[in-house]
Amino acid sequence: MADGVNWTGTDDEDRYVGTSNDDTLDGDRGDDEILAGAGADTIEGGRGNDVIYGGEGNDLSAMRT
Repeated sequence: MADGVNWTGTDDEDRYVGTSNDDTLDGDRGDDEILAGAGADTIEGGRGNDVIYGGEGNDLSAMRT
């Protein structure tokens, strides 16, 4: 597992662009745009109307309603 970033969003609209490594990206609240990039990423949209692009690699995505 390559070291990537670990980001947690805010209550606002956030935009995250991951790295080519294994990232953990959590949108939290707000309407977020998450571009994970390559790598085996863990992506959680959180609450809000999120747009998620997994990119290359084996990603795991979870949604909260």
